[in-house]
Formats: sequence, structure tokens, C-alpha cells
Amino acid sequence: MRLQEFPPMMQPRIGTVIVDSDRRQSSRHALMGTAEICAVGFPPLRGKIENISLSGCFVGVRELLPMNFDVTIRIDFGVAMVDLAGFVCRQEPGRGVAIQFRGSN
Repeated sequence: MRLQEFPPMMQPRIGTVIVDSDRRQSSRHALMGTAEICAVGFPPLRGKIENISLSGCFVGVRELLPMNFDVTIRIDFGVAMVDLAGFVCRQEPGRGVAIQFRGSN
């Protein structure tokens, strides 16, 4: 289920985050939700979604996964869950990982 497919009463509460528009293809949004990142050969990583866009998300986790590593991410919005395929596109030690969704570019 895509974010825009949620019925109005089930829309997750999100707020726009101001970003440098020349860097991003889609705006980011703050989101109250949790995520579980699964990658072959690694235990699942659980963390909080810090922001999300149509092309990816940033998840606050302590452990890091290798760059460009394929993952499946399960995002729990509280009212619904969604599973998405992606890959690690950025690491921030001590903060978390950015996941780019497959088919989003």
C-alpha cells in the first residue's frame, strides 16, 4: 500500500521538513512510525523512521549495513504496515541509515 492510498481517516500524521530543493527529487516528511530493516546475512535492525519521501526514508538505528546493500524494510505506521524493497544509500554512524526505495528514481 502506498502512502497516498491510505483513506483520509487513516493518513499517517506527517509534517513537511524543509530541505535544499536542488538536492532532492521529492520532499521529505517527518513521520511517527517504526521500521524493521531485513538484509540477507544480518539480524533485523529495528528503529524509528526520522523522515520519509516517495523515494526513500531515514531510519534511526545503531548498527549500520553496507552501502548499496539490498534490504526489505517494513514500516509500521500504527494503523497500517507496508513492506518495501530498497538499498542502503547513506550511512551516518551513531545516527542511522538512509534507504532508497527500489523503482523510485
